Amino acid sequence: MGEINQPYVIGALWNGKDKPPETNSDGKNNIRKIKSRSGHEIIFNDDDTAMKEKIEIHTKGKHKIVLDDSSGQEKIEIVDKTGSNKIVIDSMMNSINIESAMELKIKGNIVEIEGTTSLTLKSSAVLTIQGSIVKIN
Repeated sequence: MGEINQPYVIGALWNGKDKPPETNSDGKNNIRKIKSRSGHEIIFNDDDTAMKEKIEIHTKGKHKIVLDDSSGQEKIEIVDKTGSNKIVIDSMMNSINIESAMELKIKGNIVEIEGTTSLTLKSSAVLTIQGSIVKIN
């Protein structure tokens, strides 16, 4: 398993030139981070005392995925670099929201949209229903 008198390090250690990406002023080590050379990050927040536990993945281009277990904030969020296109799965509200600043497409051989209580199709401009056979009711 190695020689105790001649240890070696796999990876890297922080020093004066290569400083850690975050400070640890409280000494609790709740935040762990993996950061690539180009700037991609995976951040683990294990702060269970403040109920702020979450995992974040960030690309250097500012895309992000957040798995948030924070008390009252339980959700999964995927956001592009503009912040205008996102998917949010909200565990507290039992809801899924998909937003796009420009265009949202759903495509498949068979697509079914069902609302057990209600279903609303709404457009502030033109609403087109098109098919070889259109059945209403």
